[in-house]
Amino acid sequence: MSTKKIINKRRGKITDVEKSERLRIKCLIVWGIIGILMLISFVVFNSFLEGKSMREFPANVAGAFLMLWMLTGIGLSGGGGGM
Repeated sequence: MSTKKIINKRRGKITDVEKSERLRIKCLIVWGIIGILMLISFVVFNSFLEGKSMREFPANVAGAFLMLWMLTGIGLSGGGGGM
C-alpha cells in the first residue's frame, strides 16, 4: 500500500482503485444471488413439470445445475451457448 493511498484514506477520500474494487465486489455478489435464484426456480419448476416428489430433490438439483451449466455455455462448448 503506497503512501498516497494512506494519505487519501486519512482525508476521507476514496481512490479510483477502491471504487472499482467495490463495484466489482458488488457485481459479483449480485450475479451470485441471481444465479442462485435461477437455480432454485429451475429446480422447483422442473420438479413440478415432471411431477417428481421432494425425495428426489438432490437429483433434481444436480440435473438443473448441469442444464444451466450447458445453457450458459460454460459446459460442453467452452463458451458461446452450449445448446
